[in-house]
Amino acid sequence: MNSNLQGNIGEAAAIQYFIEQEYEVYLPFGTATKSDLVVVKDNVSYRVSVKTTSRISRSGRYAANIAQGKLKNTVPFDPLGSDILFIYIIPTKQYYIFNSSEITNRRIITVG
Repeated sequence: MNSNLQGNIGEAAAIQYFIEQEYEVYLPFGTATKSDLVVVKDNVSYRVSVKTTSRISRSGRYAANIAQGKLKNTVPFDPLGSDILFIYIIPTKQYYIFNSSEITNRRIITVG
């Protein structure tokens, strides 16, 4: 599965989750944004970064690449670019939600 399709699946899962939780969901325009979604509830908005994976780490847990950038120019996840990190696991259809401010200097996060 190519990375664009994988990302689309994760974003669709995040949209479904937030709609079911009665958030308004907005999609930023273009590809130069740090957030994938903006969600609003009770007049409070949150920027959401969505990461999707199906890769299992050596520990047997799912590993999500949260680094930003392309190939050799990646940098650790920037918690200032979003308020919420939503990780979707394709094979299990599970999701994990983190407060972005709690993620510091990380390129990969393992869940599951």
